[in-house]
Amino acid sequence: MTAPATSLATVVGASSPVFAGLCLLLSLATAGPTVAQTAASLERLAPPDSAALREDLERAVDSYERSRRRYAPTDWFGDRGGACDEYIGRMCLRLGEASDWWFPEEIPERMARERTELLMRLEDGQRRLPGDPWLLGQLVRYLGEGSEWGIARRHLEPCPPVSAAWCRALHGLALHGEGRYVDAERAFRRALSEMTEDRRRAWLDPDEVADDGTRDHLETLPDSAWEEEVERFWRLSDPFLLVPGNDRWTEHLARRTMIEIRYGRDSAYRIRFRDDLTEVTLRYGWEVGWERRPAPVTSVRSETSVVGHQHPYSLPWAIGDEVALDPPTSSVRDWIPQTRRVPRTGYAPLYAPNVLPDGELLRFPRGRETVVAASIGLPRDTSWHAEHDHPPLPVPDAFSGRPAESGLFALDPAGRLHAADEQMRDRESTALGGYHHVTLPVGDWVVSVEYLDAALSRGARLRRGMRIEERLLDQPTLSDLILLQTSPEPETLEAALGSRAIGTVAPGDRFRVGWETWGLGRKEEAFSYSLTLMEDDGGIIDRVAGWLGLGGDEVVSDLAWTERGPDGLGAHFRSIEVELPPDLAEGPYLLRLELATSGRNRLATERRLLLRR
Repeated sequence: MTAPATSLATVVGASSPVFAGLCLLLSLATAGPTVAQTAASLERLAPPDSAALREDLERAVDSYERSRRRYAPTDWFGDRGGACDEYIGRMCLRLGEASDWWFPEEIPERMARERTELLMRLEDGQRRLPGDPWLLGQLVRYLGEGSEWGIARRHLEPCPPVSAAWCRALHGLALHGEGRYVDAERAFRRALSEMTEDRRRAWLDPDEVADDGTRDHLETLPDSAWEEEVERFWRLSDPFLLVPGNDRWTEHLARRTMIEIRYGRDSAYRIRFRDDLTEVTLRYGWEVGWERRPAPVTSVRSETSVVGHQHPYSLPWAIGDEVALDPPTSSVRDWIPQTRRVPRTGYAPLYAPNVLPDGELLRFPRGRETVVAASIGLPRDTSWHAEHDHPPLPVPDAFSGRPAESGLFALDPAGRLHAADEQMRDRESTALGGYHHVTLPVGDWVVSVEYLDAALSRGARLRRGMRIEERLLDQPTLSDLILLQTSPEPETLEAALGSRAIGTVAPGDRFRVGWETWGLGRKEEAFSYSLTLMEDDGGIIDRVAGWLGLGGDEVVSDLAWTERGPDGLGAHFRSIEVELPPDLAEGPYLLRLELATSGRNRLATERRLLLRR
């Protein structure tokens, strides 16, 4: 499966004729008035005798931002004015795979020198004006720009004489930048507890990143229910439950903090940071790199455009309407961020920015409970940048030395981990490449199987909703199909789950297909099975006679056979060994098992099969 990453370039063309006369669009940002009021309040907090120094430092910050237009690397061959995927106020956004931008191996020497000089002036100013919240925010921002978040924290411990909410928010920003998400959550919650109710609600509101249906739903709720639904939205948007803390939630609050730091100041785009840049930052994050692009040769102007880049693996990790409005009925596709052609929002987890959909989630119903089995591994990299000669991404210190791991998690519809948390998080006891499994009672669930290898900056995730209904003791049920190694032949599902998982197979491979029945065995009867391999578009393979059936004493012809049913009610596991024809073409197929018994409706189950040499 090709799973392209989403890259994003934010472009302003204030000096380019293609944007001349462009009307400003009404901003949807909710944070604008809040940050404007905050900026005004920060001004009032500055001592009167500090005005000259404060103004001098403001000019230094604005000058540094303008210097990006002079010293950022030049992209001589980049897009000179293609169609924008979206306009946000004065900003032209281009999303998707149009750019091959990657982090530069080093920043221009002049920019590095100017940043060092700016930090020296900010640190001196902070010593002279220790109670200036604006100045403290600039210091944290520019230290973070050089990934010096640990140094930024030292300016916040203990908090200088600024408002507690502001200090805690800056602390949360720095901890999030380090990848310490549990600590960042704690800091942000303390910051929120110090805010007024209106400001706290504005910070938590997912309005800018949520889909239309979710926003409409939230607007109809009373305050108490609104807060509960917003909490659920952010819990379900957590990219990896393998990682303690909810980094998508702390990312949102880190963006809120960065907006207040930057609001009203100059930007590299030749414009002040106002409501349109507020919305861009809330939806896609702040820029992680810059480029200059010369004006088109047909232009009467000679000025360059400035392009700000978000992370090249940025994906829309915030959940869409399909999940937010009814999590238990959501499909695997609803949880795959790569399925959105033009994402409304974007984020790249520091610990695994390159995430691909992979794995399988299988159900084995047993009356009032269901065994959910899952397998996952690190898939072949099919992202947009897979074949590009890019240097590797750095591993955050918080994840350095962390071994690769996988896990299976079950959440209730509110996004809370199942009570059997220890079973869900039993990662070390299951070897990578094997099966994780958990037994869930009747009810509504969201199930997630995950794989993370921070050393490679890669991960895999498969998540879906699951509605488990009661199956009566004599209610015939056929489970999902599981693929197993050829030997030994397992007698129970539990024995089968102890074997290594098979994710892909090749033409000519031999393997076992296993399944479980429930609700059959009240009387002695015969089972008639058929196993069919179809192309994924529905065409039936005409070479089924070439399969070998080695499932015990049965004589298998074209993978149709009859056998005696079980002697009693309950769960009964069965498997059969097959061999694929060696001349099958690579690609996706559908494997379908049908079971017919006398006097009952035919049961059927199927699974997709990926053939790859």
